[in-house]
Amino acid sequence: MDNAHREHFSGFLFGLFQLIIILSIIPGGPRTLKWIAFLILSWISYHVITKTTTQDLAADLGLGSAMLTQLLIAFDMMFVTHPDTLKNFQNAHDGKITERPFKERALWAFNLYTNPRGIGWAHESPHLASRPSPSTPRWRFVGFQVIRAFLYIMLECIAYVLNASNPGMTTLTVPLSHSALHWRALGVVGFGVAGYARINLMHCLLSAGVVACGFSAPERWPNLFGSPLQAWNVQQFWRYEPSLFMVVNNFDDGDLGKGGIKCFGRSVSTLVKKLCRV
Repeated sequence: MDNAHREHFSGFLFGLFQLIIILSIIPGGPRTLKWIAFLILSWISYHVITKTTTQDLAADLGLGSAMLTQLLIAFDMMFVTHPDTLKNFQNAHDGKITERPFKERALWAFNLYTNPRGIGWAHESPHLASRPSPSTPRWRFVGFQVIRAFLYIMLECIAYVLNASNPGMTTLTVPLSHSALHWRALGVVGFGVAGYARINLMHCLLSAGVVACGFSAPERWPNLFGSPLQAWNVQQFWRYEPSLFMVVNNFDDGDLGKGGIKCFGRSVSTLVKKLCRV
């Protein structure tokens, strides 16, 4: 469907999608309600991915990929992985989570959903990027993250200057895929660096904010990306650098629907990464 014939992106449906996922993965809920919730989630994701647009192709691609990924994660949490097998070491409880009061189960579900890397949980990856030590002073961490955020802003600005200087990205009548090889290479690098900087910038600001407010501790915020020096073979690459790979791989002239299709590649990359942890 052409973007001109799509509805405007619905922030309400996107927010409702997140809320239903959290409610549906609360342990102990009736299985029938979980199936009803999953059907509603499937319809919302289909509608948002195929019928709406933000008028920004990159944003459409990211949202489409994210929603389909979240739908698959929700299916796993609702029907595949039993909640009693997931242990949160930061808020350990005696007994099974399915037997705890509703308030504790709801908080457990919220913590699980908002912690996709499983930090502090039994399923935390053993190959996370470096993180601050537990002895790191809170305000030193906050100051360091603010400085890092400023550097990432500079890096993103440099990347945007490169992109603006690239005729393959500024000539509307000629797509980047039809430009000379060196312009295509520069375009991919510029797009990847800008995405890398923006993702890290948001991570730095968010971590600085929640740690400064006392909601979290510095050791709960490992870096998002590992060092390129760790990616010296295929296994190491998929352990430490898959997110960076997906930033570059997302550079396409797709729309929200294509973002959903590309999510299949994300799912494969996640599976490969899990296999590489052994």
